[in-house]
Amino acid sequence: MTVLYGVGAFGGFWGNKRLTFRHEGGVLRTATRYVLAHCLGYLINLAIFAVVIDKLGYPHQWAQAIGVFVVAGYLFLAFKFFVFRDLTSSQGAER
Repeated sequence: MTVLYGVGAFGGFWGNKRLTFRHEGGVLRTATRYVLAHCLGYLINLAIFAVVIDKLGYPHQWAQAIGVFVVAGYLFLAFKFFVFRDLTSSQGAER
């Protein structure tokens, strides 16, 4: 599972960089931000599990269903505004 997650995340990085956000920035800085965004997404999912399962007593399927939507929404916003943000248009707006 861990290997497949890593392969999927690696492919997701290149797919998001090239296709979804058409990001032209450097790879190292962007990849670091990508890993940070995923780590926070993991912690968000873990917190959802802790609250929904351990505190509220609902089945894990409900926790995962909530987590899928919440974490996917968070990751999209994190990728758009933190990981793959367009620095050229924001610099052009300052002129």
